[in-house]
Amino acid sequence: MTSGTPDLFTDDAPVDEYEEGVRDQGAGICPRCRSVALSTPLGANAWSRTSRGEGDVPVYVCSPCGSDEADEDWQLPGGATPQSDWPVAPRDGSTPSRLDPELDELSRYMAAIRDLRNSGSGIWQMMGGRAPEPERSDPFKPEGEWVHLDDRLWTVTAADLRWWAGHAHPTVRRIVAAHEACVPELLDRLAEDPWVEIRQAALGNTALDAATLTRVAARDPVEWLREAANEPEPRVHGRCGRCGRKVKRPDRFLTCSIACSVAQARERIDEGVYLRHVRVGWAAGYRWDVAFNRQSGGIRGSGPRFIWVWFSFVPGLGARECEEALVAVVERQDLTGEQAVGVLDQLAQTMDGPSVLDACRELGVEADSSGSRQLLGTGVSPSTAPPTPSGTGGTP
Repeated sequence: MTSGTPDLFTDDAPVDEYEEGVRDQGAGICPRCRSVALSTPLGANAWSRTSRGEGDVPVYVCSPCGSDEADEDWQLPGGATPQSDWPVAPRDGSTPSRLDPELDELSRYMAAIRDLRNSGSGIWQMMGGRAPEPERSDPFKPEGEWVHLDDRLWTVTAADLRWWAGHAHPTVRRIVAAHEACVPELLDRLAEDPWVEIRQAALGNTALDAATLTRVAARDPVEWLREAANEPEPRVHGRCGRCGRKVKRPDRFLTCSIACSVAQARERIDEGVYLRHVRVGWAAGYRWDVAFNRQSGGIRGSGPRFIWVWFSFVPGLGARECEEALVAVVERQDLTGEQAVGVLDQLAQTMDGPSVLDACRELGVEADSSGSRQLLGTGVSPSTAPPTPSGTGGTP
């Protein structure tokens, strides 16, 4: 059955009316601008978002025209397919190919291959090409306001530096642990952090005092870190956080191999440090992309398959414990996930992680009429440790 959408390109112009110099590559000329040859194969072009051909078939336009239509606020006629269902092939921004009449057949093939590459088609990967790697939130990758935190720490006060050292996000604590402005007092605390990458950064800081170094050498749960702490000059920079081998991959990876990345991710999921799924809301920014399978889809050489994992936004709690506290607040206090995140964030300002979990288990979290949260009659004593801000809100 044909669509009620009018065909905007019915008045086919003869070839000699097209812009001079445009040569048909075998797929025709763009019916919208009539100045660009359509790429081959035809499927590598964009679909028009405003017209359907005879028999309700798609109308192909050149990539620039497809992008223009996607950016414009079209008043679609009745019966037209919603814009979200009309894909536009992603391009690299290069000028569409306009072949010279004198080019040989090999040049035509090369133009077709280039168009396949630009379209991101799976055929390109089958031919041995490599698609651009998508942007990912790698573990401990600084993002947002933390990108320039390393420079900012040079000018902060001692109180602010202490605040950053107690931040809930492990990326922030790792930046502080590796910074030259970090004082021995804070390094002593960061050397006990549950994340091995943070302990590793603290151990590599030259401001670490001898007493802390001795304690790490005797008590750290990771064997290679204990061995490194026993050396006259601990060599921890550029080593895999899981096994201690040298990291020869780009700096964005903190493990020596894909195998170690996959093993580390699975271990942390089993231990409750990571969650693969969350049942209620979660604090923004507390999610990473980690390698979960060594080969995507079982295809050799295709690289690992990445998955999202969530980690705790309450200091002193693992992700599994954090979710338990969050679910208790949501289900028993009739709050939304976002509201429950705010409750835990407020509790973490004055209590340590285990105390927050105990309070939520005993349903001691209530909301007053002003919307603020407080502990009421739980029988749970707040932590005697200094307040550890969660940092899910503002900055000092």
